[in-house]
Amino acid sequence: MHYTVYILIAIVLLVNGTLAIHCWRRCRAPASRPEERNYD
Repeated sequence: MHYTVYILIAIVLLVNGTLAIHCWRRCRAPASRPEERNYD
């Protein structure tokens, strides 16, 4: 079983998803300060 492959894929998807959400929120609300907000 190549479980390491699935782990790497999960990490890549998680990182890409986090960056996508972060960039999406910054583009959606450029006037606000996202760095001062507390969201997961």
